[in-house]
Amino acid sequence: MPIPIDPDILDHPWLRELVLQREREGEARGEAQGAVRGEANLLGRMLERRVGPLPDWARRRIESADTVTLETWGLRLIDAASLEDVLT
Repeated sequence: MPIPIDPDILDHPWLRELVLQREREGEARGEAQGAVRGEANLLGRMLERRVGPLPDWARRRIESADTVTLETWGLRLIDAASLEDVLT
């Protein structure tokens, strides 16, 4: 939950820069998390189209994967013969 900032604090250059830096870092983290969720969503949809509804174990693996793993699995999907071949 954001903490309200007294507008007068932003008059001090050092404190203003600190506050703005924290905001930028928060935005970057949010964008990175959104990108991972987007990749996971796309991979899940592509797998469902190819193999049908995903079992819970597969959905959990996809939801907990990082970007590099999701990209690797996405490339494996092209040649894989089974869901297990993709998510190993």
